[in-house]
Amino acid sequence: MNAHAEDWALIPSDPAVFEDMVQQYGIEEVRVEEIFALEFLDESKDNTDLHGLIFISPYQEEALPYNFEKLDPLASDIVFTAQVVRNSCATLALLAVLLNANINKGPILNSFLEYTQGFSPIDRGMCLGYHDQIRSIHHAYASNAYQLAEDAMDVSTAETNENYEILVEDNYHYISYIYNNGYIWELDGLKWQPLRLSQCTHDNWIAEVKPIIQERMQDRQVGNISRQAMLF
Repeated sequence: MNAHAEDWALIPSDPAVFEDMVQQYGIEEVRVEEIFALEFLDESKDNTDLHGLIFISPYQEEALPYNFEKLDPLASDIVFTAQVVRNSCATLALLAVLLNANINKGPILNSFLEYTQGFSPIDRGMCLGYHDQIRSIHHAYASNAYQLAEDAMDVSTAETNENYEILVEDNYHYISYIYNNGYIWELDGLKWQPLRLSQCTHDNWIAEVKPIIQERMQDRQVGNISRQAMLF
């Protein structure tokens, strides 16, 4: 634990960064694959080897579902972490996939899971913010340019450089999609709980997630999926 839960830095949405983070957690059996076109999701794949998908898009505030306070009983075995720490959404989305995957999670994540067992999503999010190892891995990929841009946003919107403009105009948010218990689930740390979406099987969930991503792209006016989604 430490005293730095509220000063996480922005990190690049680069698949190579995410794959290296996975390895830093001590996980060897997960690979990160960038999606260059939605048609990629139609290709024949062994979906049992795919643990989740992360969609990256400009942040857009959304209204909570009308029944957001009603817990979904089918989500009881999903590990969900609320985003209570600023700029932690990239790591949060990655952990949403890894913590719910049937894999050897390595000592760091296994310890985090054990410590936060039975915690509420908000309490788990606070523990994430204070977790020394996970935070250090996250910050290892925050370049000086990104950190300077982050500092600039707190100082003056008049002082701009190329990276700063990108960060202000494209305030990216990360949302994870996983298969669990016969459904596709959306795990967004800014929501109260996992959101149950389309019914599917473990064999076809990747194909079934395609229209969901298409709708997300339209809602957020994302014209090209390239560098906007990653498979794990």
